[in-house]
Amino acid sequence: DEMMRFLDSPVAVLRMTPRDALRVAVFYDKYEFVEGTKLCDLLLTDYFRSLEKMESDYSMDANLYVDAMSIAHEANLVDA
Repeated sequence: DEMMRFLDSPVAVLRMTPRDALRVAVFYDKYEFVEGTKLCDLLLTDYFRSLEKMESDYSMDANLYVDAMSIAHEANLVDA
């Protein structure tokens, strides 16, 4: 359900968080939802780019960072 919600609803995409991407990225890759994989790749790429600011104000979630790195590799997210 969650996988399809992000593919079917522009509003859901706008509200999508890095944690949401982590939950669905592997499934998009596994079932060859190319657009879903691209969506997760873009979202996690933006997340990784924002880490520098998060580090400077001590708001970085280390667990999310480690999970994101692992999922990006597992789900073949090329840019992330």
